Amino acid sequence: MANNISPLAHVDPAAKIGDGVTIHPFAYIDADVEIGDGCEIMSYTSIIRGTRMGRNNRVYQGSIIGADPQDFRWKGQPTHSVYLQAVIRSCCSACSISSLAWGWTIINFLSSFMLLKMGCATKK
Repeated sequence: MANNISPLAHVDPAAKIGDGVTIHPFAYIDADVEIGDGCEIMSYTSIIRGTRMGRNNRVYQGSIIGADPQDFRWKGQPTHSVYLQAVIRSCCSACSISSLAWGWTIINFLSSFMLLKMGCATKK
């Protein structure tokens, strides 16, 4: 299945994009990001380095995914966020987890205007 990536989106050449992915205008995809097959990234969304998305995630407008941890112990170490068939509604901010804690943030659903930070794991 072909990808549908808007020419108005920024997708770093080092990002790995799966098959059948839709990326809407004004989305930002950083380097060291993996987006799995069938994902949809809507406008004004930022997907930050270290984020790993499995298949069939939907990220709605204005969300920031994989931002730096809100952990005073974090000093720039690698971070990771994993999304598995997640629905991330509009204007959510999901911060990565520092490797000082668990090392991974795993998300399945976030409602609009939520902030998810270090050490959280959610599932359906």
